[in-house]
Amino acid sequence: MATRAYPAVSSRQQDADRLAYSEADVRRMLVDAASRETVSTIRLGGDIILTRPILLDAADYNVVVDGGGKYGFRCA
Repeated sequence: MATRAYPAVSSRQQDADRLAYSEADVRRMLVDAASRETVSTIRLGGDIILTRPILLDAADYNVVVDGGGKYGFRCA
């Protein structure tokens, strides 16, 4: 899994940041985010092509997806 490296003194939010390059990365990170009690940020490292929908129940996820104004999701 592609994750961003932070020093041992990083904050909890930095620990929650993940860098995704593929649909598989995003799906794996969403499962991980559902088990966290802090906000998780998934940063996109490129356009992600979805082969099937991702349905998020707001009650189960506290996630921010950030494409940095450059990247997003596309359907296959």
